[in-house]
Amino acid sequence: REYNGKFLAIEVESGDYELGDSTLDALERAEAKHPDCAFCLLRIGHRTVGRIGLIEGSRVTFDAAPNGPVHIQPLA
Repeated sequence: REYNGKFLAIEVESGDYELGDSTLDALERAEAKHPDCAFCLLRIGHRTVGRIGLIEGSRVTFDAAPNGPVHIQPLA
């Protein structure tokens, strides 16, 4: 329970991992040790890292910058 809700970034080749309080925190720590590698991201105690849900019939746009956050905006 100590790590419940923490994010775990696992480097897929070596199995080396880093914990963080957020996805960004965990990935930054992992990438510092393993630049240019692939990672598996998990959230401890949860079935998924996160989710995106839409109300039926709604329309939104997604704006994602490279290495940045995803912004979701409702369409007018």
